[in-house]
Amino acid sequence: THDITNFHLLVNQVESHAEGKQTYNRLALVCERFLGFKPEYLGPVRADRLVTEAVRKQKPFSQLNPKSPAAEDCMKLAEKLRDIRRNLLENRTMPEPLRDLAQHQETPA
Repeated sequence: THDITNFHLLVNQVESHAEGKQTYNRLALVCERFLGFKPEYLGPVRADRLVTEAVRKQKPFSQLNPKSPAAEDCMKLAEKLRDIRRNLLENRTMPEPLRDLAQHQETPA
């Protein structure tokens, strides 16, 4: 056993924020029913044709257009993950091996 009970979910390639939330709600219900936990919703990453273009050009899609739907959603996701990590470290609710790893990564080189 790994002592990790916090799970988070993001929904990728959705047409809208509403579709992302609907998909999350269905998946969360299945997780609760069959796995005994409800993951926290991180948000959606909307489908974005710019991602395909960026892959062809071998460039980060957030560089091609930082205001694109997928780039904006990824920025929000990064901010949420940063806040979750900070909260876990401050509250010491992270399992010991992960806490040690997270603290090690914060140490400047």
